[in-house]
Amino acid sequence: MIGEFGKRVFCLDLDGVVFDFCTPFRDFIEKHTGLKIDLSTLDSYYWYNCINGLTKKIWDDLFDRFTEEGRYRNLPVLPGVIDGLLAITSNPNNIVAFCTARPKITVMDTA
Repeated sequence: MIGEFGKRVFCLDLDGVVFDFCTPFRDFIEKHTGLKIDLSTLDSYYWYNCINGLTKKIWDDLFDRFTEEGRYRNLPVLPGVIDGLLAITSNPNNIVAFCTARPKITVMDTA
């Protein structure tokens, strides 16, 4: 996208582009509930709509705990992301913006 003043704006999502959230959070849920979750069956951000035995309350409580323990903040960057961002930002006419949906509790970790 070409923005104001001829700058090129790159909008990047966080999950699946900068880091993998789903696998570590799935592992966290499995550890604390005993549920087995196949990520390929998820068709909604609201996992509790897709997984038998996972209620909204359990999901919310575990998401809050995951975040409070610093697990969201400390997700490792996917391979190649740093090099890609450095390549994009090496051009002064490029701007990088992170566009993501995030629950309120993660704002401090992603702002």
